[in-house]
Amino acid sequence: MRNYKEIVHNILKLDSKKIKIVNYEDEWKTLFFTIKGINRYAECPTCKCKTDKKQDRWEHLQKPTWKHIYLSDNRMIELKLIRRYFRCYRCWSQFMEKFDFEAKQWNHTKKFEDDVMVARWYMSGCQIARNTQCSPQKIHSILHGIDPEGINKQWLEIMRNLEQIFLGIDEHSFHGRDYVLVITEIKERKPLAVLSDNKIETLKKWLKALPNEVKDKITGISTDMNKWYKNVVEWEYPNVLSTVDKYHLFQETNRMMDDVRWMNTWLIKMWFVTPDDLIKHGKVPKELLKGKKNQKEKRN
Repeated sequence: MRNYKEIVHNILKLDSKKIKIVNYEDEWKTLFFTIKGINRYAECPTCKCKTDKKQDRWEHLQKPTWKHIYLSDNRMIELKLIRRYFRCYRCWSQFMEKFDFEAKQWNHTKKFEDDVMVARWYMSGCQIARNTQCSPQKIHSILHGIDPEGINKQWLEIMRNLEQIFLGIDEHSFHGRDYVLVITEIKERKPLAVLSDNKIETLKKWLKALPNEVKDKITGISTDMNKWYKNVVEWEYPNVLSTVDKYHLFQETNRMMDDVRWMNTWLIKMWFVTPDDLIKHGKVPKELLKGKKNQKEKRN
């Protein structure tokens, strides 16, 4: 395959000094790349010793394929791995070579895990599973492995580079339990931190731990309709604008409208409000109530 090094670097996001593309297949919604290692040595998983002694001369094609990258045109890039069989000089153990881009669990790569964690901020787990053509159990196993401390340290540098910071504080859970607090930068639409739980003390500790240079840049904080979060924000930042997330306002408004609709329907069925009164105020079409009028006349 021509220019396979550029494909490995730019498309597969892998190191061309360690792997080589052997074959390429284009099927419906899936691109398959068959790759193998080109390093002479392999590291023994038992004693961590490098060896170049091969157990056999065959190249073993592993199954199933490995999920790697989800493309924007609803297509997946999957890898077919060809592994070599080695024997260690020191402990004489036999092992298959491993690649540095493999994840610890399941059959996917580290790049696939990173893409899933980024997509989780604007997609549900089931939707990610449909797009990536895998099971929801795999997606949930990846999401449960999020390292909160690593995310917090990663986005602290971004907060220092921003001129103004508008924080968003909201709860999140995977299965209706094990709640965590997710803190985002609303204008930049980027996650900043994932706290281990939704306790008030945890939120206080995180807000107090922010550097002074970051605290001076905070111009507003948006929370959900939890009054305890609002009280903590106003106590820690009394001069900062505190608002409620508009999503929760719309959600509460829709819930109240559903309750009103249900109450109106119940009143009509129980005849506490006559159909003539509703038609007079223009709330119910006259054609929908003809059947109910006839039923009432028959009963009388």
